[in-house]
Amino acid sequence: MSDLSNRQHQASNINTSYLVVTDGYTRYMSVKPLKTKDETANALVEIVNILEKATDPQYNVKFIQVDWGGEFHNKDLQTELRQRGIQLKETVPKHSETNAVAERANRTIFTMSRTALIGAGIAKGYWDKASLWAVYTKNHLPHKSLSKGKTPIELLLPDIHTEQQRANLRPFRQRVKCYGCGISDKLSPRGYEGRIMGYTNTFQTYWVLDPTGKTKLAKNPQPIQPDPEISESEDEYTPNDNMSVHVPIPKTLMPDPELPTSELPIS
Repeated sequence: MSDLSNRQHQASNINTSYLVVTDGYTRYMSVKPLKTKDETANALVEIVNILEKATDPQYNVKFIQVDWGGEFHNKDLQTELRQRGIQLKETVPKHSETNAVAERANRTIFTMSRTALIGAGIAKGYWDKASLWAVYTKNHLPHKSLSKGKTPIELLLPDIHTEQQRANLRPFRQRVKCYGCGISDKLSPRGYEGRIMGYTNTFQTYWVLDPTGKTKLAKNPQPIQPDPEISESEDEYTPNDNMSVHVPIPKTLMPDPELPTSELPIS
């Protein structure tokens, strides 16, 4: 099942939408950020190639269920799928329930991405990295539609070390210390503080946002524990490691110490 989703915050020279493909059997999600809808066909073929190469030789895509968007009905894509023996199934227009798996996957990605961005207190321009983080995390967590608490990744790749993969999970924009990365000379600091922005295909290797605003690769960055001497009031709207956010209470809504609780004004 596949679907194309547009994001709400748009700007030039960055991704404006993403393609999500969900395997109907394992519920494994694949996502590809896109700059334009014209990239949809190539992105879909790329995802199919990756899935077929990474799995058992007997695993072949039999059909792809899509909506009536024009990006799925161009001649080149239909020719490619026909040559590979993949059937293209269309859903009923204006009836999203006929493509429920893909629509639900889209909603899950949007919800997790939105929560991660708001919890981290960062700009919407990082929506694509938040979406990739959300999909990776979801693929490595037990799915309610799968038996015995299975995760999509272990059902798709039975030989994978599940516990090791779960240990690789990190909160979005977690504060970390990176060592041995981006050192320009011998007198430069041996490391820098950054923020986790996403995963890679290499174990314990992450995309990290450095203090200059650049995204770099970092091997096994170490989490930075919050300073116990810094109170939440001194660190307003700064996310901690579990991505909770302290929002200060306006003084007008705080109880008057001179009034008993039963006599507090009601707004």
